[in-house]
Amino acid sequence: MRQYFAVCVKVDFSQNEIDSITRESLHRQIILNRVPADDIVTENLDIYALTVAHLLDHRLDCHCCATQRAANEYEKIVRVALAGLEVQLERNLVSQS
Repeated sequence: MRQYFAVCVKVDFSQNEIDSITRESLHRQIILNRVPADDIVTENLDIYALTVAHLLDHRLDCHCCATQRAANEYEKIVRVALAGLEVQLERNLVSQS
């Protein structure tokens, strides 16, 4: 039996951030591309991309990694990507003021 390591993310956006995402149509914006833990290459890897829409509904988004090291690296990448999204949303909010 194969063991996977899950990295789960949940983001609680403020109402102002949700309004900005809606106003700027950022729902489909890809936060990061990812590949399944089993490394099965498919023609449509877009279904594995982490998008703003995945996080907008306050659900937990879990991604399985093949090793603990891969999970740790994925977690770091997600943190950096979400920090970038936060900066983008802050800029949008400031420019709206």
